[in-house]
Amino acid sequence: MVTLSSPRFSPPGRFPLVGHVPSLVRRPLQFVQEVRAYGSVAKIYIGVKPAFFVNDPELIRSVLVTRAKEFDKGPLFANARAMVGNGVATSEGELHRRQRRMIQPAFNRSRIALYSQLMSELTTARMETWRAGQVLAMDVEMADLALAVTARTMFSSSTDEESHAEVRRWFPIMMKGLFRRAILPAAFLGRLPTPGNRKFNQSLVRLQQVFSDIVAARRREGGGTHDDLLSLLLTARDPETGEAVPDQEIHDEIMTVMIGGVENTAAALSWAFYELGRHPEIEARIHAEVDAARAGQASLSEEAHKLEYTARFLKEVLRLYAPWLITRRAISGLELGDARIPAGSSLYYSPYALHHDPLHYPDPARFDPDRWLPDRVQQKSAFLPFGVGVHQCIGDSFAIMEMLTVMATVAGRWRLRPVAAAQVREVPAGAVHPSELPMEVQPR
Repeated sequence: MVTLSSPRFSPPGRFPLVGHVPSLVRRPLQFVQEVRAYGSVAKIYIGVKPAFFVNDPELIRSVLVTRAKEFDKGPLFANARAMVGNGVATSEGELHRRQRRMIQPAFNRSRIALYSQLMSELTTARMETWRAGQVLAMDVEMADLALAVTARTMFSSSTDEESHAEVRRWFPIMMKGLFRRAILPAAFLGRLPTPGNRKFNQSLVRLQQVFSDIVAARRREGGGTHDDLLSLLLTARDPETGEAVPDQEIHDEIMTVMIGGVENTAAALSWAFYELGRHPEIEARIHAEVDAARAGQASLSEEAHKLEYTARFLKEVLRLYAPWLITRRAISGLELGDARIPAGSSLYYSPYALHHDPLHYPDPARFDPDRWLPDRVQQKSAFLPFGVGVHQCIGDSFAIMEMLTVMATVAGRWRLRPVAAAQVREVPAGAVHPSELPMEVQPR
C-alpha cells in the first residue's frame, strides 16, 4: 500500500489556502495530463481539502460501475445542482433511477430514428443561410444548431419564436458561467456582485421563466398532446404513488437535458468540421461514403450503419476532445487501488487525459480515425466520452445520430475550410470548445 505521505503521490504547484485550484483554472488541460505521472490515484488539494485524482481506466470503471454505490456524484454536480436544479444529469440515488426510467422512452431507437429527420431538416434550414465564400463562426453555428435540435425534440411545436429567441439568447450565457462556478472551491465567489455573476444569475431567471411559460402553455393544451419529451414528463406518473411529476422537477429536467444535449454535441460538431477542414484526404473518404449511403431514398437513420468510416471519424473526435473533468465523492472510507480514501473525499478523473495517454493511444495527438478499426482497438476501458455505468449519458445514442446526421447533411453540399490566420485553441468548460472557429464555406 502506497502511503499518502509518499512524495511522488502529490503533484507540485500547491498554493496555500487554494491548493491546486490555480493550476486547474490557469492550465487545466495540461494539469490533468501531468497529474497521471503521480500514480494511478494521485493526491491533490482543492482549496485546503485533500482530493484524489484517479488516472487508471480500470479504477475509474470500478468507481463508475462495480463500486458505484460507494460514491455519489461529487462537488461539480452538487454545485451545478444548486444552480440548475435536480434533473437526471445532476440527481442521485432513487430519484435519479426514477427520472432515468421516466425519460428513457424518449431516447429509444425508434424515437431517435424519428428525430433524425428533424435533425436533417434543421441542418438544411441552417445551411440555406450560408453563401459560397462566406466565413462563418462554425462554433457559434453548431451551438445554435444543437440548441435548436434539442429544443425541438424536447418541446416539439409548443414553443413560439419569442420563446426560441429567449432560449437562444440566455442559454449560451448560462453555459459560459456554469462550469467555472461549479469548479470553484468557495461558493461565495459566485455570489459576488460582479458583472459576470449578475449576467449569469439573470440568465438563470430568464430561462426558468421561459420554461415555466412553456410548461404552463402545454398544460393548457392538455399535457400529452405532442410526441416529445415534455409530453412524457407531463403525463408520467410515479409508479408507487400515482402522483404527477411536480412542475419544479419538470423545469429541472428540461434544464439539465438541455445542457447535456447542447454542450458536448456542439463542441464535438465544431471539432468535427475543424478536423475535416484540416484533413482533405479524410474529408474525401467521408464524402464518398455519405454520397453512397444517401444515393437511395431511405432515410439516414436507415442507412447510418453504412457510415462506418464516418462513425470511426466521430469516435476519434470524441476521443481527442473529450470532457476534461468529472467528479465523484466517497460516501464512506475505502481503498481504491493502492490508496486509502477517507469518507467524504472528492475524487476527480479526466476522460480528456485518459484519451491522451500514450499508454492507451499510441501517438495520442495524431488524428487517426483508423485507430478504431476492429483489429487496432487496444483497450475499450480507456474510452469514456459519455461515461459508463448507472450515470452514463442517457442521450449518447441521440448525440451520435445527431452528429452523423449533421455531418452527412452538410457533406452533401458544402466543404468547410479553416481560416489560416485563426489561432484555434482548446478551451475547457463543461466540454472542450474551440476558442474560435472561423471557417470558409465552399460548395462541393
